[in-house]
Amino acid sequence: MADSLQNLLEAAEGTGKVLAHAKLLGKLAALYQQIAPPHLGQASALANYKSGMILIHASSGAVATKLRQLAPTLIDEFLKRG
Repeated sequence: MADSLQNLLEAAEGTGKVLAHAKLLGKLAALYQQIAPPHLGQASALANYKSGMILIHASSGAVATKLRQLAPTLIDEFLKRG
């Protein structure tokens, strides 16, 4: 049973894609927490990655504004590390 469940989760179609995306999001979220300044990392989280675009949720407009200002730096760091 466990073998068949693992095979289903890793299959290329259906749930395999979901599992692969979830693993990617986990890696990107960990990387984001390393890259973002600590006070901004605590007030925001990587929410999704789609079509080469990272989506970050911020806890407030002030945090979102600061992240927008830091976007070029964050992008450079993602490209260097990821």
